[in-house]
Amino acid sequence: MNEWIMDMARGEFGYKAKDLTLPLTPYVIKPKAGKVARGSFTLKNAKGLPMKGMLRCMDERLRFGQDHFMGTECEIAYEYSAEHLAVGEVVKGKVWVVSDRGEYELPYAAHVEAPTYG
Repeated sequence: MNEWIMDMARGEFGYKAKDLTLPLTPYVIKPKAGKVARGSFTLKNAKGLPMKGMLRCMDERLRFGQDHFMGTECEIAYEYSAEHLAVGEVVKGKVWVVSDRGEYELPYAAHVEAPTYG
């Protein structure tokens, strides 16, 4: 306990600065109506330092290959299901990125497009 108080007195608070680089927002997903769209985005650490964290989203249509990440640059794979959405619908939501480099909200918009046949 005494060591913790001394750290606080020296201005050492034990947290790390927010320094993740997120995709441009709002992140746009363009699924075809009735289909599943696949894609990915990258999370980077602006200082090139190791990071770890997890992803959360309330929209059950958006699923991640893994809901956690670790490294200095992490590619996040996702699938977005537009199975019960109509052409022209726009669904907006947020992905919460909770990491040891800070907490972030990544807004996204899914713009449902007409399926292509051929």
